[in-house]
Amino acid sequence: MFRISEKASTVLSLIFTGAALVLLVVLTCTLPSIIGWYLEITARPGLDRTAVTALLYAALVPAYTAAFALLSLLRKVQREAIFTDKAVGNLRLVSYCCLAECAVFAVLTVYFQFAAFIAFASLFMCVILRVVKNVIAKAAEVKAENDFTI
Repeated sequence: MFRISEKASTVLSLIFTGAALVLLVVLTCTLPSIIGWYLEITARPGLDRTAVTALLYAALVPAYTAAFALLSLLRKVQREAIFTDKAVGNLRLVSYCCLAECAVFAVLTVYFQFAAFIAFASLFMCVILRVVKNVIAKAAEVKAENDFTI
């Protein structure tokens, strides 16, 4: 089985997160055009374009927040400061961002049925991150307890 080093894995994760940020910037700049194009090819001219645009821009806020929180978490991994309250806070923030995305895409389901799949995926990701956050929080607690033990 192919396996890369921890350092290479962290660098790769940083690259992917940076690429996601670049894509978010591009999406932010081109969102109205993309929405217009999509509504044109799907023959849905009566759709409330303003509401859809506002909801998709609202979805970008937690996406940016999560991306920057992930960058912060990956920097902590590089510094080997994983089992800390700040790392737990980063995971908590990303899970809340997933929950916010779930809410936005649940509302978008009114306009696009496929948004329900994105809402569900966001909710599922939120649950996974909450479990990981709880594991890391417990590990941080055990580490802090062991640090005080002589």
